[in-house]
Amino acid sequence: MSVSAQCFELFNNSNEPIGFIAYINQPSNYKFYGKHAIKRITRLVILPDYQGIGLGTKLLNFMGKYLKEKCHMCSINTTAKNLIFALSKSKKWSMRSYSKNTKPARFKSSTISTSLEVARIGVRKAGFMFK
Repeated sequence: MSVSAQCFELFNNSNEPIGFIAYINQPSNYKFYGKHAIKRITRLVILPDYQGIGLGTKLLNFMGKYLKEKCHMCSINTTAKNLIFALSKSKKWSMRSYSKNTKPARFKSSTISTSLEVARIGVRKAGFMFK
């Protein structure tokens, strides 16, 4: 994680950390109030015992609202199926991009003439912006 990331934690009633979110400045040509002001969520972590009950979405909504109050736009890119589903149904987030990888990634080494194929076929990736 970048040293320039701004981090927030989520705690349960016993004051134990159960979640984590972080954002960084996203380089952009888009100007908002004359400044480059897009922040990108880089990490969203919810402990396994607390997953599936909407805490990740609530944490994202909090972060989007927090950044909007500071005159920043908030974006997130994800491959998590449940998060893509939840954010695509949300009225607070708009989908900006969506792709499904149909070919394996290929990496070529300068010293080896063969390609290495990575089995990431069918992975969906979506980008969202907080409204």
